[in-house]
Amino acid sequence: MRQLILIISLILLVGFSCKNKQKTAEASNKPALAELSEKAKEESEKVQDEVKEDVKEETSIQIAKWIYPENTIAGIKRTYCFGKCQVYEMVLLDDYTLMYTGEANVDKIGSYVAQASEEDFNKLISFANEVGYFELKDEYVGEVSDLPTTYTTLKVGNQRKSIVNLFMGPEELGQFEKYFDQLFANKDWQKVE
Repeated sequence: MRQLILIISLILLVGFSCKNKQKTAEASNKPALAELSEKAKEESEKVQDEVKEDVKEETSIQIAKWIYPENTIAGIKRTYCFGKCQVYEMVLLDDYTLMYTGEANVDKIGSYVAQASEEDFNKLISFANEVGYFELKDEYVGEVSDLPTTYTTLKVGNQRKSIVNLFMGPEELGQFEKYFDQLFANKDWQKVE
């Protein structure tokens, strides 16, 4: 509604400006025309900026941050969608303990733990380097809200890279996400009661 009022105001302002421009030209009052034209231009720009801000506020998608344990060295989280998306979170801690929580559309529902190894972590780092994970953007977000979001994080030394993939992430990121899942899928998962 606010946008419609702003657009109508803009049309009236431009129309008023054109009528005054014609009358002023006929009266050859050029300084008044220039001043009015400049005011109309400023008002038009102001209205356009307000409309752009309103549109921006209405279409921007806010992505929640993923909060994982402080001693996480690798992790993946997949969120809900309007469908049957797998919903789970898996983190690898600095002592190579794997923690998994499955919520929906996965084989393991609930909380589980397993033990990984330094070798597993090194494989993950090697694959991350192979696909250029550390060079990818931090966010791949589009104007789509019904898709699942996949969060990944990887810490090597003091360097941490975290990526939010809501929409149109590159193929390399998809490969990394898939590799992460497969690398730890067959561990000896124990249900946490």
